[in-house]
Amino acid sequence: MTVLYDPDCPVCRASKRWMLLHRPLIDVRFVAVNSRLAHQRFPQLDLAACVREITVVTDTGHVYRGEAAFVMCLWSLRRTRSLALQMARGHRAPILRAMVSGTGWFRAVLHHSGCDESCQTRMSR
Repeated sequence: MTVLYDPDCPVCRASKRWMLLHRPLIDVRFVAVNSRLAHQRFPQLDLAACVREITVVTDTGHVYRGEAAFVMCLWSLRRTRSLALQMARGHRAPILRAMVSGTGWFRAVLHHSGCDESCQTRMSR
């Protein structure tokens, strides 16, 4: 599966690192949404929309956005697969909505504040 991510977004970069640290159970590739590779591999996608909302494309071509893409990312990891299955079945829906909307809110705050990764590093000390 391919996760399209915004390389200019600190939340997206941190999420990518977190997923890679937890060793996905399946082959997960990360493609920067603004890259030439993304345009070549996914000409049918509205890549501007992919910047605003997490997007996952499976090897069979299914496209997942937002909450469904978030669930797919969790499903790809051993540690969070059971949680992803519960979310996919509608259980824990409030948690899923909160996680996705909270992530979107945090990205917007960072974007509008001009706080980049170096700013976040200073804030966390």
